[in-house]
Amino acid sequence: MELPSDGAQLQGIISEAMERDAAFRVEEQGLTAERNAIVDANIADFDKLAEQASREAEQELQRAVEATHTAQRAIRAAVNAWGTVKRSRIRSGRDTLPEMLPADFAGVARELEQAGWLIWPGHTEERWKGFQQREASSARRLINREPLLSGGR
Repeated sequence: MELPSDGAQLQGIISEAMERDAAFRVEEQGLTAERNAIVDANIADFDKLAEQASREAEQELQRAVEATHTAQRAIRAAVNAWGTVKRSRIRSGRDTLPEMLPADFAGVARELEQAGWLIWPGHTEERWKGFQQREASSARRLINREPLLSGGR
């Protein structure tokens, strides 16, 4: 696209672009409001989707913790095997290998385990279920009080 060199024409192009941008924003806000209304009207379905996502995250996190422990055992085994080779080289007067220290994955495993607190509201599925029960109980109380508030009509 070739831009005009005239300042007034450039200003017109900018103004037109800003108007289009504003129109897009209004449309986007309408879509956001519509999306929010859909979510709000179907919150139980979205709760179920979030619960499924949390269960899948728990499974993946557990696999990651197990993989961390497996990797640490494998690294320790490799370090021990190289230690055998190094000691033999020392005994026979040959060149020695550089020092190899086993990796400590305890911190990584602990971080992964603590990440589990981020998966559910209230940190656990049990607390989430308790919240839902309290919410349902509170909603029933509000519904039962409604006739009293409206004068019993």
